[in-house]
Amino acid sequence: NDNGLFTDTYNGTGAYDWADNSYDLSIIDINNDGLLDFITGGCDGYGVFMSNNCDLTTNGADYDFDGIPDACDPCPTNPDPNCAPPTEFPTVSMDHSIARQWNEMLLESIRGDFARPTVHARNLFHHSVVMYDIWASFDPEACTYLLGKNVGGFDCLFNGFPEPADVDVARHEAISYASYRLLTHRFQNAPTQSLLQQGYDGHMTDSLGYDITFTSTDYSTGDARALGNYVAQCMIDFGLQDGANEINQYVNQFYTPVNPPMIVESPGNPDIVDLNRWQPLTLDLFIDQSGNEIPGETPDFLSPEWGAVHNFSLDDADLTTYTRDGFDYKVYHDPGAPPTIAMDGSGSSADYKW
Repeated sequence: NDNGLFTDTYNGTGAYDWADNSYDLSIIDINNDGLLDFITGGCDGYGVFMSNNCDLTTNGADYDFDGIPDACDPCPTNPDPNCAPPTEFPTVSMDHSIARQWNEMLLESIRGDFARPTVHARNLFHHSVVMYDIWASFDPEACTYLLGKNVGGFDCLFNGFPEPADVDVARHEAISYASYRLLTHRFQNAPTQSLLQQGYDGHMTDSLGYDITFTSTDYSTGDARALGNYVAQCMIDFGLQDGANEINQYVNQFYTPVNPPMIVESPGNPDIVDLNRWQPLTLDLFIDQSGNEIPGETPDFLSPEWGAVHNFSLDDADLTTYTRDGFDYKVYHDPGAPPTIAMDGSGSSADYKW
């Protein structure tokens, strides 16, 4: 191709078709799976070839030293080269109370999700509220937390529940439906979501004998299943506006790090701007505490804005508010600033180095 003038160097033999001839080749990891893929350019456009060849990895990362590149290792944190990834959905013992059963299912869900301590502390609290409020709704002396109350400006309306013939059976049923709905919602994006959902479905249908297709929230008829669905929906709606930014996968909305990431594989840290501020780390492969490979390789600061999340049992008298870049960072029981370093070695530099 000379400025648009095409010359057939094979003299029309037809040995090579112009449309199939490749004149350009690019090697790149297109889908961030750690394997090198190929893009070819031809006269009729580009072709993409996704690789599954474990000999063509973007790096030699082998986190568990089992001789299998992390990109092709089914369990990259297990040094056993013959290990297999989890294929079984979670189950819980029926020997425990209904609250304990669903708490155990929640703990299994946390183990199957990304390692996010703040997110899961919130999940644990919200699930406990759901179960407690259902229990309390059947007790004339008990006081609910969210059901029938205004919490942080959010109303969860409640007109009372008709007295059932068997309170224990109704509580059992309502707690199960509420837990099922809440866990299904909160773990819909977990890396093991399919297995978790099988666990939820199996516990509801096979173990407890309930109908998971029942979705009504009209508890006025005295149906405990509807009460469970209603309480779960109240908590789901509450959680979507409580300041956690759940609707956007809990990402930070205001905080940005001052320092550029430190490239762990490179010597030194020449690009750091402020030694007294947090610095992200860029890794060839990041595996969280739950064994999940996290794409992007530079993990974000976890929940720096969660002082804005509606709290439980914290007193405003213990609150300190710091404003930066137009955002209020709320800190309860502030222990004060950590040791800082000065270039001349003054102040608390020695403690910083220690």
